[in-house]
Amino acid sequence: APSARLNLDLKAEADLPATGMPQAAILDFLIPDSRLEGLPLSGEGRLRLEGQRLPEVRLALRIAGNTLDANGALGAAADSLALRLDAPKLSAIGFGLAGRAGAEGRVGGTLEAPNGQLQFFGEGLRLPGDVRLAGINGSARLDAGMDGPFTLALGLSGLGPSARGADGKAQPDWLASARLSAEGTRARHQLELSASTPESE
Repeated sequence: APSARLNLDLKAEADLPATGMPQAAILDFLIPDSRLEGLPLSGEGRLRLEGQRLPEVRLALRIAGNTLDANGALGAAADSLALRLDAPKLSAIGFGLAGRAGAEGRVGGTLEAPNGQLQFFGEGLRLPGDVRLAGINGSARLDAGMDGPFTLALGLSGLGPSARGADGKAQPDWLASARLSAEGTRARHQLELSASTPESE
């Protein structure tokens, strides 16, 4: 298990019914001057619950120069929760990670009828399991309603093993490139996938 020194200030308020889950609650937290695997960790946030809705979500986490932020509301048709990930120093986190990554978007609506959009990228990635990925980028959008537009575009390059072979040389990629796209509506859409190996290029 990862080693951690966690300082946590937590405040919670809830209306507890005789049976079932709370229908109203507020959770505030603060993580000052903490460490995860020896790396600086801090954050703060608030979650407010009203029935099946989160009318207030505020989250800010920072670890070794990487940040995750969320701000907004979720659970009602008009709600919108903004999300942002800025991770220029994945190697500082450890766990077999390296490279840089980022994402920005929003998610809204209800659990039964969500909507949102997201853009993301990664460069020079090393992933757990001795996997490397030279690059990945993409975007996705889902509008409200069964007839709302749905689009997805995903591209990646240089997917292969990060471990060197018995001769000490870099091993060849499994995939030189790949692309996945989708377009249509929530109820009806079309997918297209293309991929190439190093031998086919």
